[in-house]
Amino acid sequence: MNFKLIIIINIFLALLSGNYLYPQDGINKVLKGIESNNKLIKSGADYVNAKKMEFRTGLTPYDPEVSFDYLFGTPKELGNRSEFMINFTFDFPTIYGKKSFLSDLKSENIIYESTALKQKILLEAKLICIELIYLNKREIELKTRLNDAEQLYEFFKIKLEKGEGNMIDVNKAKLQMMNALSDFELNESERIKSLNKLNDLNGGIPVIFADAEYPTQPQLPVLAEIEKRMETADPELISLDYRLKISKQEIEINKDLRLPKLSFGYRYESLLSEKFNGFHVGITLPFWENNNIVKTKELESVYALSQIDAYKTHLKFETKELFEKNEILRKILIQNKEDLSTLNNIELLKKSLLFGEISSIDYLMELTYYYSIKDKIDLLEKEFYEVQAKLYKFEL
Repeated sequence: MNFKLIIIINIFLALLSGNYLYPQDGINKVLKGIESNNKLIKSGADYVNAKKMEFRTGLTPYDPEVSFDYLFGTPKELGNRSEFMINFTFDFPTIYGKKSFLSDLKSENIIYESTALKQKILLEAKLICIELIYLNKREIELKTRLNDAEQLYEFFKIKLEKGEGNMIDVNKAKLQMMNALSDFELNESERIKSLNKLNDLNGGIPVIFADAEYPTQPQLPVLAEIEKRMETADPELISLDYRLKISKQEIEINKDLRLPKLSFGYRYESLLSEKFNGFHVGITLPFWENNNIVKTKELESVYALSQIDAYKTHLKFETKELFEKNEILRKILIQNKEDLSTLNNIELLKKSLLFGEISSIDYLMELTYYYSIKDKIDLLEKEFYEVQAKLYKFEL
């Protein structure tokens, strides 16, 4: 199917749905739309609420136990005996406050786990937007190249018809035109693929994204400042910190669970004309029930601490690597763009070819060399903005 027709169909479907995004003037609008429409992010909010309710379960005392016994006496002269009892069992009083605090820690942790998922999705979307900006810019460039190739082909055809040219030049120009058309169509295919990925992240709602200029970024702070921001704002690291707190709190709770359980109740007994009623008091001594749980939780706490150390090390080296790569790419881009501006002599090449000052081979070689340098710079520029997006992911 023709690529332009595919784009028209996508836009038409978007108009029918009534839930599309207008052509964007920035990545932020796309990200806001995805934050509202992404199915994983939306379901994540429901999941957080469900888990919070789950964490509040078990904070109350045990359910009361009610029992009734009716015993038949033998011989009958002994009469029948009935007994009724209601009993309430409680953990040691300090446990309830600690369980409530544990519930709060788990509720906070699940929020940061959900935030980490959201950040991952939004970073993926931002990287796709950067890819689309690159492809949109390249589309403009490739259209120009295709037009130039078509004009070159017509130029040599006319020269051949006038008897001033040769078939070799015509064929070379035709190959150049075919190559330009192929590049344009491949680029269009990649654009559609990236747009489809963006649509998927947007909950299936079509997105129209026509930006062809990268967003301006603030001056990157020094490495130490970035590392500090990462450590204080990275939701995965914060979640790991909460897991350590949860593990330590579970140790405290399980230590208290080795303390006696208390039970209080009311008891009524009837035998013939005799009736007895009063209170029941009991104590449970947990000698074996939670024998190894404290040791298990202590080992889990050590593991949680090692996870934090490992993640901090990974985060530090990843941030340092991205920061250094950002600086290298920035310097290369500045230098290459300056060099390219001095080499941008395509119009001069056209005039030289038109007046016969250079051959078609020289023209095509120079043009191909210029295009390869331009393509390399465009790829470096895309990579530069991708690195910056990863460095600023904590702001998503």
